[in-house]
Amino acid sequence: MFGLNTIVDHNDKAQAAHVIAAFSAAKRTNRDGFTLDFQGNLVERTDGYAVGVQSVSHVETLVTHAVNNPKRYENHALGFWRDADDGREYVDLVSIELDRERALKLAAAHGQKAVWHFANACEIYTN
Repeated sequence: MFGLNTIVDHNDKAQAAHVIAAFSAAKRTNRDGFTLDFQGNLVERTDGYAVGVQSVSHVETLVTHAVNNPKRYENHALGFWRDADDGREYVDLVSIELDRERALKLAAAHGQKAVWHFANACEIYTN
């Protein structure tokens, strides 16, 4: 018989595997960039801004941590983009902010050059 902790642990592992698979699939189909929530869904918003707050080198580790700690990662997602000039790929933990000024201040505090504006599907530079 499984205990509650075993069931929760199994569900968390399954959820993390789902999100990681969704991330890999999104990279294949959204070559320039995307934002993915920790349920494995592409973020398609009509308001707000994605602000990179932490560079991610191990997607699996972050996803597992986020799935196991959902309260800590409320209003956060994975942001992926490819630099059009040099082809480098970036993955960040992003904070979803509704207020433009707050988003720009947060971006500047984290050394980001820009934020992603969902409504207009464009970058807004911090300078």
